[in-house]
Amino acid sequence: MKRLLACKGKDPYSILGLQSNVTDEEIKRYYRKQAVLVHPDKNQQPGAEEAFKILAHAFDLVGQPEKRLKYDAQLLEDQVAEKATVRLSNC
Repeated sequence: MKRLLACKGKDPYSILGLQSNVTDEEIKRYYRKQAVLVHPDKNQQPGAEEAFKILAHAFDLVGQPEKRLKYDAQLLEDQVAEKATVRLSNC
């Protein structure tokens, strides 16, 4: 739970504790495993609800193949734009 709270605002793969090259099934399997641990109905510790929301949002971004493709494409586009900006600023 502490790891999830510390990952707030990071990319969904970091939040899920996975690499971006994992399979869709691995994402689902990991999400389900973690969701049971931090679900507010199962875990009454302070921060459990927030941790669950963070986890659920990450899964919402990459948990379905179509959404994952869209997220990955945007991530790649952002990385390319960042590299181009760095190159221009070095001129």
